[in-house]
Amino acid sequence: MSTSEVILPTGWSRPSGYSHGLAVRGGRDVFVAGQFGWAPGTKTCVEGFVAQWDQALANVVEIVSAAGGGGQSIVSMRIYLLDMEQYRNASPSDLGGSWVKHIGKWFPTVTMVQVGALEDAQALIEIEALARVDD
Repeated sequence: MSTSEVILPTGWSRPSGYSHGLAVRGGRDVFVAGQFGWAPGTKTCVEGFVAQWDQALANVVEIVSAAGGGGQSIVSMRIYLLDMEQYRNASPSDLGGSWVKHIGKWFPTVTMVQVGALEDAQALIEIEALARVDD
């Protein structure tokens, strides 16, 4: 069985929405390729930043679930955005609601960066992840 321990150095405050570090024991690694906010059945991106955020998270968790895990199996995410202002201007309750719906109240390590382009011309966001699932 895999277990994750949140790493919080002495004197550091707990961050909101992610963990500074995790130590993971047991299980096997699942590497999730970058997922756009596209509906797998149509391979077409849904419209709007929040909708793509929600769908990209759903796609990541679906892959982890297919490997035997779930949202709380995710230990690290890299989130690529075309426009950081879309993230900053989105409703925190909409973004957080999607997070809780797909991942729960679990916060893996997260790196979020703005990029110049994504492979899918319709994509506003791409999320890749690393998960640890039970053997």
